[in-house]
Amino acid sequence: MKELCGTLGLKQMVSHTEAGGVYTCGEWPGAAQVLLALALVQNRTGSGWLVVVGSVREQEEMASELEAWGENPLLVPEVHRGGEGVRADPDLEAEWLGALGRLVGESKPRLVIVTEGVLKAKQPDPRAVKKGLRRIVSGEALDPLKFVEELVEVGYRKVGTVTERGEVARRGGIVDLFPTQSDVPVRMEWGGDRVESIRQIDIHEQVG
Repeated sequence: MKELCGTLGLKQMVSHTEAGGVYTCGEWPGAAQVLLALALVQNRTGSGWLVVVGSVREQEEMASELEAWGENPLLVPEVHRGGEGVRADPDLEAEWLGALGRLVGESKPRLVIVTEGVLKAKQPDPRAVKKGLRRIVSGEALDPLKFVEELVEVGYRKVGTVTERGEVARRGGIVDLFPTQSDVPVRMEWGGDRVESIRQIDIHEQVG
């Protein structure tokens, strides 16, 4: 599919720039909108592109088609944050937090797709999101006991076995962690005072 991009004359689709770098194609067929998004992200320089669609269904369909063309768009979901007597949807909340984390990360996404609802909703300060992120890599010097204590201080629950987001379990030099913005837990193993490995684990079998 990627090879076809060079035969479609996509550069001609973006030969002119709309005022403020904004393109409007709401009246176009869905497939044509996908091609325009593809043309913009592949033939325009800049920090990235924000695509606004009308519904969650349109958001998911556009993302699926762009992935077929070799792009990896970031979806920021509409998230129900709950209210009095109603819990927030944990899956959507985790997806939302993960998307915000990617937006403020070092490697910026080239293409972000949001709905009008996401665009209108109040989002947290990017500085606050960035402050809440912590990157840990294999080989890093880190005290596992202190690490778990820090997680508990920011709201993680210390348990015997992790089964839900926001939980952490420690057994000697092994720490199982289920990040609040992840679909799966991870296991961190220490060799001496350094993180030796980080890998995903099966939530049901608790093996990596």
